Amino acid sequence: MTRTLPVTLTLLLACVGVFLYQMSLSGDDYLRFLVRYALIPRLLLGDPIDTAGYSLLPAPLTLVTSMFVHSDTAHLVVNMIVLISFGAIVERALGAWRLAAIYAVAGVAGEADDDIGDGCFRGSTGGRLPCDREGHVRLLRCGRALLNADRNRRHALRAVRSPSAGW
Repeated sequence: MTRTLPVTLTLLLACVGVFLYQMSLSGDDYLRFLVRYALIPRLLLGDPIDTAGYSLLPAPLTLVTSMFVHSDTAHLVVNMIVLISFGAIVERALGAWRLAAIYAVAGVAGEADDDIGDGCFRGSTGGRLPCDREGHVRLLRCGRALLNADRNRRHALRAVRSPSAGW
């Protein structure tokens, strides 16, 4: 039986939509977008940096918004392949709400862990700008652990319920 995948598809559309919008920008507009929505570790840590002329979100909020910002097409494509293949499995096995929770927790943890104190691509101004490097790997590990825990729980329940379990 095939089930719809509302969270997987919504996340995919959101990431692609943000990327298309991001790529439609150029020059100062592109830089303003990155400064506003990408995670800038120094701002998150409260370090003073010159942000005059930029409209900023509260720094902790960029832990969430930066999950939808991708540095280039290859970055987007790889993340969407992982999201489609893994998201479908997790959403079918654990449900939409659990996938949403896994995505949020793994994304925020991945952004915080990977980007604090270290950017991973250079912007047009020469300053280091952040991007996701291992958030999708954390998502895979977290989901795999939950799936294994769910399978082990079901196996244990079958063993307890089955008269042929040998106990």
